[in-house]
Amino acid sequence: MSADDDPTTYFSALVEYGDAYVQPLILSALKSTLPPASYKLIESISEGFATLGPLLQFRSYEAIDFELALAKSNCLINAYVIRKALIRKHYLSTTIANWVVKHPDSVLKKHFKPAVDFELDYAEFLDDALVEAFELRESFEKNADLQPSDRDWWILKPGMSDRGQGIRLFSTEEELQSIFEEWEVDEPSDDEDVEASKKTSDSDYVITSQLRHFIAQPYIHPPLLLPSSKN
Repeated sequence: MSADDDPTTYFSALVEYGDAYVQPLILSALKSTLPPASYKLIESISEGFATLGPLLQFRSYEAIDFELALAKSNCLINAYVIRKALIRKHYLSTTIANWVVKHPDSVLKKHFKPAVDFELDYAEFLDDALVEAFELRESFEKNADLQPSDRDWWILKPGMSDRGQGIRLFSTEEELQSIFEEWEVDEPSDDEDVEASKKTSDSDYVITSQLRHFIAQPYIHPPLLLPSSKN
């Protein structure tokens, strides 16, 4: 048997990203980075099941065969299986909290502020949404008779927003209520306004009923400010 026929001398790569722009870039990166004899391109997942050697799945998230990745210890994939637990803030906070419980010595214990998560459709239902947010309610009671400079402040983050959109500071329930009420006042009246607002770079409101999931974390003062850099 020649080296070319021995699957242990190379890895098989299934590159199927489903994007006409990204696909050739991935193939080009493989070609420019790795020796030609180090990998073999395959065209279907059935070939991946059949191969005995290492396998790389570089596919769009929805197309990745996670069962195959679990079945083959030498199979690599280009995405985390639970990526939503990493890219959505309310899932991330829960994931980290669960991890710290299981691994109390983890560095995350000292490097991630515990978060309070809640769901909200409309500002008028905020009181109901915070029924089980005990940490927030205790903080509100504590802050009630304090001057702003002496209060414990919280930072509000929509679970699925990006680029800092919708991030606000608050220290009382009234301030939190006013944030959501402000967003409802600014909310576009129809789909055309929504599309137009998406094109406005300085728009900073969020549509509460569409996001629903929010987290609140203790605000760290003063924050660590890093110098800006061009992207």
